Amino acid sequence: MRKLPSTVSLALALLALASAPAFAQIATVAGRVRTVNNQSAPNVVVIALDHNGRAVDAAVTNHSGHYLIKNIPAVGHYHFVLDIPGTEYQSGATSLDLKKADHRTLNWTISTDEAAVPTK
Repeated sequence: MRKLPSTVSLALALLALASAPAFAQIATVAGRVRTVNNQSAPNVVVIALDHNGRAVDAAVTNHSGHYLIKNIPAVGHYHFVLDIPGTEYQSGATSLDLKKADHRTLNWTISTDEAAVPTK
């Protein structure tokens, strides 16, 4: 059996590193949107914006108010904005610093009287 030259071995090793799974380079943010009366809030759009204000990904809450944004490019400062179409509920925004492979939880409370606020 022939041994590969060290430059070929090194090139193969670098190629393997460069083609590492993309999921290791992204962050996810998940959570739940509820009203001040603790009711689920379906059909709320949660938008992730980069530091330049460009939308990088978004999700819509399901019937129980849960959402998952799973394709956020890792490492950076992101703004999260709620868009609540067709209701009297107020939108809201907050910011998070995300790191490589972060899996963060961001829950929200919405109201008709005040801007939506992130909650624990």
